Amino acid sequence: MKPAGDQPAGTIASATEIARDVAGGRRTAADVLAECRRRHEQCGPRLNALVQPRWRAAAHEAAAIDEALVRGEVGGPLVGVPVSVKECFAVRGLSTTLGI
Repeated sequence: MKPAGDQPAGTIASATEIARDVAGGRRTAADVLAECRRRHEQCGPRLNALVQPRWRAAAHEAAAIDEALVRGEVGGPLVGVPVSVKECFAVRGLSTTLGI
């Protein structure tokens, strides 16, 4: 991910910084997601950290966030921050495997 605000290059932005930048219009949720996806494509094969990626659904959700912000609708405290959820929690459309 590119640095937020005045961070030096190579620094990963915190969730708070990402949310602040998205809410403030300095970055879009779609751009943040694309940056996360590029990072995953670089590191993912080695780490095997995302077992059930849902990039298409996340892209639709990011676009909806961006459209809502353009309309002036205020998001939550972590608006535009991508998250990864372990499979021990039920997520609509994904298998809940409990890590098995």
